[in-house]
Amino acid sequence: MSNKTTYTYKLFRVKHQDGKSTTVSVDPVLVTAAVKALGDSKEVGKVVREASIRYAKDIELCSRSRYVSRQLMERISAAQKA
Repeated sequence: MSNKTTYTYKLFRVKHQDGKSTTVSVDPVLVTAAVKALGDSKEVGKVVREASIRYAKDIELCSRSRYVSRQLMERISAAQKA
C-alpha cells in the first residue's frame, strides 16, 4: 500500500446573499498564491467572502466554491499586473 500525501482544501465559512452560512473549499495552492499576491490571509478571506455574497447559482452555472476560486484567480492576476 502506497502512502499518498493528504491533500486538504482550505475551508472558508461564508454567507449566502440571504445571510445563511455555508462553507466553500479552495485549493490550498491557490490560497498560498493569493496570500503572496494580495499581502495577507485577511485580504484573501475578504475576497472569498465578498465573492461568495455575489455568487448566484442560476447565473454562474457552477458551484459556489468554483466561482470563488475563479474570482480569487482574477484578483491574483490583477495584483500581479499592477
